[in-house]
Amino acid sequence: MMNSITQIFTNREMSIAIWLTILFSLVLMKKEIRDSFLNVAKVFIESKLYRIYFLMTVYVFLIILFLYRLNFWNLSFLKETIYWYFGVAFVSLFNVNKINKEEKYFKRLFIDYLKLVAILEFVTSLYSFDLIIELILVPILIFIVMLSAVSDTQEKYHKMKKVFDAILSIIGFCVILYTLIKIVTDFSNFANESNLTTFILPLILTTIYLPFIYFFALFISYDTLFNRLIYFIKNNGDKKNAKWKIFFSFHFKLRELNRFAKEYAPLSEENDNNIVSVIKIFKSNTRPII
Repeated sequence: MMNSITQIFTNREMSIAIWLTILFSLVLMKKEIRDSFLNVAKVFIESKLYRIYFLMTVYVFLIILFLYRLNFWNLSFLKETIYWYFGVAFVSLFNVNKINKEEKYFKRLFIDYLKLVAILEFVTSLYSFDLIIELILVPILIFIVMLSAVSDTQEKYHKMKKVFDAILSIIGFCVILYTLIKIVTDFSNFANESNLTTFILPLILTTIYLPFIYFFALFISYDTLFNRLIYFIKNNGDKKNAKWKIFFSFHFKLRELNRFAKEYAPLSEENDNNIVSVIKIFKSNTRPII
């Protein structure tokens, strides 16, 4: 059993899991925290959020099924898929407002993944120290990071922050050096199809997942804009007509819709019947979006 676990998870991942389990158990020992946790869970279940996450989970399952049919995914990549689900798919729903605010959100998402730092994080995660060393190293690193963050809050501690950052840099250099040595001495195990798939799998999952996020952001934008119409258009028939005119004018153009919502959202009953002209004015004053 232990051997199968070590084949799936690295010593670093197991040490983090052990410390998180200990911390979570200590936290839940307090009744007030347990009650708060249950209240949050209750609010989540009673709200409409769980429906969105359910749809997201179904969509992710269909992606995995599609990749499985292509023989690109199997159970050996379950760990990476779970990490991606909570680290990218789940978080992206929370950051849906960023998609509407940042015009280059999707481009930045891919660039961040292909940055040297991200590649180094992936490579260093392939190799870890012995479990005992990782169990000691993880809390020390967390403690130093916390000290560095606290020392950055006041100017009188800035010198100490430099010391803590230097310690973190040294530890990071040692991890990278250890990784490079492992790669050089065992290059055949590093340069294999499994590691390559592990590296590009999150990128492929993200690419196929983007349409879901895009249409969810589009839904949020339309819903927000249509809710504003309630305050400007009283007649239900005119309001419904305005919604259809807006939809057929922008349909799936998220960025253009967001610009229109920002610049021309305050519609009134007087210009509702002329909403087509309002949209034409907006488009004539807006350069084409590439």
